[in-house]
Amino acid sequence: MPVLKPSHIHTLWSKAATFVVLLALTFIPVALTLPDYGVTFDEPIYMEAAWNVQKWLSIEPSILFDREGIDCYWKTDPLRNVHPSGLKWLYLCAQKSIFWEKNPYIQNRVLNVFILAVSLLVFLLWWGEGSFWRGTLFILLLLTIPRFFAHTHFAATDIPITSFLLLFIVCIEKTFSGKRFWLTGILFGILASIKITSLLVVLPALLAFVVWYRHEWKTVLSRIILICLVGMLVFYALNPDWWFSPLSRCREFLAQTLTRRTWTPFTTYFGGHFYTFRGPFYYPFTMFLITTPLLHIFLLFSGLGFFLFERPCRTNRKMILLIICLLTPFIVLALPASPTNDGVRYLLPAFPFAACFMMLGLEKIWNFVRKGYPASPLRMAARLIIAAGALILFAGDIYNPARYPPFELSYYNKIVGNLSGAHRRGYETTYWLEILNDPVLVRLNEVCAGSLVYFPLSPTDLFFKHMLDKKKINFVQTHTPEKAEFMLIIGRPFVRFWEAKTWPIYRQMGKTPKAVWGISLDSVPLLRLYQIQRGKK
Repeated sequence: MPVLKPSHIHTLWSKAATFVVLLALTFIPVALTLPDYGVTFDEPIYMEAAWNVQKWLSIEPSILFDREGIDCYWKTDPLRNVHPSGLKWLYLCAQKSIFWEKNPYIQNRVLNVFILAVSLLVFLLWWGEGSFWRGTLFILLLLTIPRFFAHTHFAATDIPITSFLLLFIVCIEKTFSGKRFWLTGILFGILASIKITSLLVVLPALLAFVVWYRHEWKTVLSRIILICLVGMLVFYALNPDWWFSPLSRCREFLAQTLTRRTWTPFTTYFGGHFYTFRGPFYYPFTMFLITTPLLHIFLLFSGLGFFLFERPCRTNRKMILLIICLLTPFIVLALPASPTNDGVRYLLPAFPFAACFMMLGLEKIWNFVRKGYPASPLRMAARLIIAAGALILFAGDIYNPARYPPFELSYYNKIVGNLSGAHRRGYETTYWLEILNDPVLVRLNEVCAGSLVYFPLSPTDLFFKHMLDKKKINFVQTHTPEKAEFMLIIGRPFVRFWEAKTWPIYRQMGKTPKAVWGISLDSVPLLRLYQIQRGKK
């Protein structure tokens, strides 16, 4: 048995400590703020679907695999959810593994955050080569992007896609330099099971390896076929509703996806204009630029500049892979059939790769500022300007009121004048119902106990069902304004939009909505509660 030298033991302990610290640095800040964010629009839909699967698992084994039972418990209304079943399995895993937490929504979110933390750690071991300081700065840069930090709290499809994409990128590099295709295939199948369209983000990375290893085309072709076969088997195993008629389910999914514009006409409010389903092609680029802190944007463009102008960096395959993964979500979202609603949510897979280039920019700028003494007066002046500019950008953003939980989905930077400036310029103030957290529900219960409350922009009916079951609400939702005693407006796209829609209705009935409570940020109302009173103003 080999004997470890003290130096080797010290190295192992150092690496273990680095892993634990980086894991904690990602997991703890998000886990501690999970209750600050309300249940988003999508989460009750996935929760109900997961509970149906749980019921399916509890039926008699003799009928467990019958087509009727699978159709009953697995198929979901396409108006609620067109995606495959990957997230249902994650929800079930959370219900079993996060046993110390009683709130099922928090259970799902805890597992989500843990998977993200592990994926980032594995990615950092591959890209950051286990460097403690590089990993620490990378995580700090990533988690201080307000909208990314906010989205890490939600158990929806986007963060799991980001997590498994990071693992896929690490594994695919190992696949083409070795023979570990099976793990890459499993991750390929998991990504497809969470959201089939996530494969659009994966394919350009696969094509890059095909180009790099084109002289070994037989090996490349065989490994891609094996990855796809393993991925298809994993997808098939995780989606029982595809077992009996995979071709018809595939056609059904394609039809639902291609006709999504007609049956889910999401409205996008962008630049003062309303767009049905999708905005202009430059929507993703603009939203990223105005919702990312200026310091991060400065570091990102610095990193991209060094990538373009330094040949060793430009020819490094790892760096080329990172730039492909950074740009692909933007290009996919700019395509004509892609929906552009919910801010930067569909861009989340790009953010870790953007943080890599921010890290590169930070390293290069730090080396420029730190090294090269004695320096000329011109060089010293350049260093002072860079340092002062970075500090100003950092300090100016600290006081942005939308930087802190649970308001980060309302974050805009100084380019548009923070949230108040973005509101004046015609951008959505909030978008995913995250503002309906526990303190808000408690306040609504105090004011509206036993009353009928009308929501012009309403959460899904499953939200109210689950909240009633957990005794978190004691008011009654109504779908029509006529009988309502109260009205709650959530600011998507903005509060005055819904005021203009609903006030004429109440005036015709001889009633007047009177504001009794609300939440505002940077002088912009995000949520407002009205009592419906008889008599016109």
